[in-house]
Amino acid sequence: RLAFIPEMAAAFFGGDDDNFTYPRYDLDMALLRAYENGKPARVEHFFRVNPAGASEGDLVFVSGHPGRTDRLKTYAMLEYYRDVTFPARLARAREVRALLGVYSARGPEEARRARTYLYFVENSLKAGEGEYRGLQDPALMATKLAREKALRDAVAKDPALAPYAGAWDEVAASLAWAREHEKDRLCKTSLGERGLAGVAVQLVRYATEAAKPDADRLEGFHEAQLPDLLRRLQAPAPYFRDLDEAMLAFELAKMVQGLGPGDPYVRVVLGGESPEAFAKKVLAGSRLADAAVRAALLKNRGRGVLRSADPLIELARRADPTMRETERLFREKVEAVEEEALTRVAKAGFAVYGGDAYPDATRTLRLAFGAISGYPFATTRVPAFTTFYGLYDRAYSFGQKGDFALPPKTAAHRGDLELATPLDFVCTADITGGNSGSPVVNRTGELVGLVFDGNATSHANTFVYDETDARCVAVDIRGILEALRKIYGAGALADEMVAGGRP
Repeated sequence: RLAFIPEMAAAFFGGDDDNFTYPRYDLDMALLRAYENGKPARVEHFFRVNPAGASEGDLVFVSGHPGRTDRLKTYAMLEYYRDVTFPARLARAREVRALLGVYSARGPEEARRARTYLYFVENSLKAGEGEYRGLQDPALMATKLAREKALRDAVAKDPALAPYAGAWDEVAASLAWAREHEKDRLCKTSLGERGLAGVAVQLVRYATEAAKPDADRLEGFHEAQLPDLLRRLQAPAPYFRDLDEAMLAFELAKMVQGLGPGDPYVRVVLGGESPEAFAKKVLAGSRLADAAVRAALLKNRGRGVLRSADPLIELARRADPTMRETERLFREKVEAVEEEALTRVAKAGFAVYGGDAYPDATRTLRLAFGAISGYPFATTRVPAFTTFYGLYDRAYSFGQKGDFALPPKTAAHRGDLELATPLDFVCTADITGGNSGSPVVNRTGELVGLVFDGNATSHANTFVYDETDARCVAVDIRGILEALRKIYGAGALADEMVAGGRP
């Protein structure tokens, strides 16, 4: 159960301008209390809080479930990402950002509706741009190529490793096919990505897949995955018809632009209408925004979906065969080839380098380590720690406006704070998306911070790890305790944390 959460303006101070940057001044954390049988849980093993925090140069560890790194990917794959995948992906994200900006400018309510969506687009765009810069860095690509050549040379010299030798060439061949068909993936699989159109596709696929034996179903529709899918599809989340209309019209226009108005798939989807008129018509006639309607359609394994006359579901039923076939081709000719070949690349790495081979992040539990350390930037240095002094200075420097405005409580309690208290810090621990909320502990296992971000240069670590100026960003435990006691009047929570979870 939620015990404490700061205001958005404190947790995300600086907004998107400061996202993936450092120095940072965010109280990006929350406290929850675990319960068992309706009572606060008594936990035997936990990280004790060290109220003294840590110092620059200290060894620290980060435990968590990092989502994805691509260091195992071949040089040919990185070239493909650089030349094909990222340019298209970033261009589309920028167009979506512009569309949401235009929509938000209609008025305060529209801005509110689009805010969360716009945040995720901006966040994804900044991360993608950081990865793309890494792929464009000759030094990073040269490092990747040199490491790959060293491994391939070692494989070629050892007859016992011969089964692994062709893996790199097989990946390159699959990418040659992908280059010729990338337009299909961009234009024929995007309908189900967002909004009510995406809900309609999920409904149609649920009704189709649930009738099959479990082993024959698409990923995401296996019996063990259905409870989570059904919860998402029935959740009473708000859908805004005008925003959905703008987004669907955008996706349909990109489809026409990429494939041409005479393409069979375009004709099947639009039936000769313009993207704007078609989007307006199907959303005006759809009832899928109502959670009760979605729940009714899902009854009896979704049988009602297959005979529904809802225009969005009819659209999904027309589009899904082509979407499925496109996805199937890419799974068989690209993804399956890459998965099998990269497994051999990984085995080759373990055979040649033994325990020194470093596996990619895959959302499984791992322990990263590093040192608390500032780093060089341009002609100066970035400090390892920021303080409450810096928070107030940044707010006043921007005139207390927009995302740089202090929350009222933070502004009111300035005189109560020890302003030299560290608020955030950086370390060289190897983290990525999925590590947000991970504990940062010292060498004796005491909690000294909570991970909430990486800096901009850390994005290239997706492909090749380099700690020159890439950093993990964390909230300092001293800043958390100071804010609880001096800003929020939650001294009892702070005392309980320091006392080791004993009220």
